[in-house]
Amino acid sequence: MSKLKFSLITLILLVLSSFMPIVQIYILYINGALISVFMNSDDKIYCLINLVASIFMLGLFYFSNITSAKVVSILGFLLFFIPLILYAADKLIDANKYYWIQFLVADLIAGIIVVALEITKSKLQNMKF
Repeated sequence: MSKLKFSLITLILLVLSSFMPIVQIYILYINGALISVFMNSDDKIYCLINLVASIFMLGLFYFSNITSAKVVSILGFLLFFIPLILYAADKLIDANKYYWIQFLVADLIAGIIVVALEITKSKLQNMKF
């Protein structure tokens, strides 16, 4: 359980902050600034860059043993994954009435992925071959 501490804290903070999405708005602005360097206006390239970068950050999280590397890789994962989910589900939810639902769904998906990856890593390390 002590290894899951960082993942669970990340999940709880994301879910709590989705009702007043200041953190998520900063994530979207930073992501837009980073991605604008690599693309002009093609939506497929935007999704591809975010997908590749979030998978790369998840790989870094999985193989890191140092806490600071885990923090940096999770922040990088959130920086690329949350905008990807929000962009993919843009037309599904009316953002005028229920703006917080899309942030809540994206944060839950990201948090569950992080927790599941940490559980998988700890179970694989505890298995004896």
